[in-house]
Amino acid sequence: MTDTLVGRLRERLGSIQTECMNGDNLAVTLCTSFENYEQETSDETGWTPDAEAGCTQVLDAIHAHYAAEIERLTRELAQANKSYNLAVTSRLEWRRQAETTNRRLLETHDAYEEMKARALAAESSLSEAVKALEPFAEIAKELSPSLSDDHTNTMHWAVPSVGDFRKAMKALSAIRSRAAVGGEK
Repeated sequence: MTDTLVGRLRERLGSIQTECMNGDNLAVTLCTSFENYEQETSDETGWTPDAEAGCTQVLDAIHAHYAAEIERLTRELAQANKSYNLAVTSRLEWRRQAETTNRRLLETHDAYEEMKARALAAESSLSEAVKALEPFAEIAKELSPSLSDDHTNTMHWAVPSVGDFRKAMKALSAIRSRAAVGGEK
């Protein structure tokens, strides 16, 4: 498996692309770096022998560097798999005895995840509500305290009454107070 993986990685190494290569891949970038314009280009590749040799040398060096690391990691993985299999075998009996408890834990976890999702949704809704209420609260702060809640503005751009603005300010204050008590801001 490792030989196949390492071989596939070596084959694909030259095709790596990044934005800084301006649309070229690693092989083209390397060939461009090693291009010798005094040599004739190959009909097959379009590159000079120096460009092809330089590219191959760099790709081989990168491959050799990572191939050794892949081999080391493969050995570690095999050892970890052995240890894991031993642990699984010894744990089977324990699992049989703890099956009911595990099922309950999973159900509790699922319920927790559902509550967490609901809390995140509520937090998002609360955040949207705060954003929606802030403009009303800011306007309400500037309204004269002498105006009655039934008073409507005389401008043509909005219909909300002073009471609507005050309710928005009160709701926003309550939300902020609850958030401050809950440790949120």
